[in-house]
Order: sequence, then C-alpha cells, then structure tokens
Amino acid sequence: MKDAGCPLAEKQLKAIEKLQPGAEARKKLDKILTEPQRNALEKNENDQRIAMIIRSLEKTDNPITPEQQKKLKAIQPGPDSRDSFREILTPEQQKIIDESFRNRQPRQ
Repeated sequence: MKDAGCPLAEKQLKAIEKLQPGAEARKKLDKILTEPQRNALEKNENDQRIAMIIRSLEKTDNPITPEQQKKLKAIQPGPDSRDSFREILTPEQQKIIDESFRNRQPRQ
C-alpha cells in the first residue's frame, strides 16, 4: 500500500490484525480499506496472478507468447479479470494452469 501512495493508518493495521481467516475476511478487509487502497490491493493481486501464469507456463511446451503477455498485462483488475485471463490462454495453456492451481498447497 505504501508503494502505491496509500499507506495504511495505525487504526487500519490494528483492525486488519484482528481479522480471522475465512470467507468473510475479504469482505471485512474491503470495509477497512479506502477505495485507493482497495484498488492497489486488486492491482497487486492481478500482477501476482499474471506472474503465476507466466511462471507456470514458461517451462512447458506451451509458454506465454509476447503477444499474450502484453494482453495479460493490459487486463484491468475487477470481477471479470479471471475470465479475461482465460480468454487469452490457449486450451492447452488453460489445462496446465488449472492443473497448477489444483496442485498448489493451501496457505497456512
């Protein structure tokens, strides 16, 4: 958040520390953050998703092409971004990404 020019206030940090993991945590987090902070978080999540897609495919027989990479980076964060990512990938790439997500270990 600090790098995006919208650092968290002390009150926000304390409220975030009190959040319990679970389905409701994201909704509660969205209420704690300001709109610029939510936008920064969404952009960061988008950037992480792009990096994961590129890493997952770079050592396969179906790596991301420069054109696909350009299109992926142009996707704006939002509720439809996941579908937008899938539209750019070939069916073979989608299968590799789906398998990669299934094999990921859940965060502790």
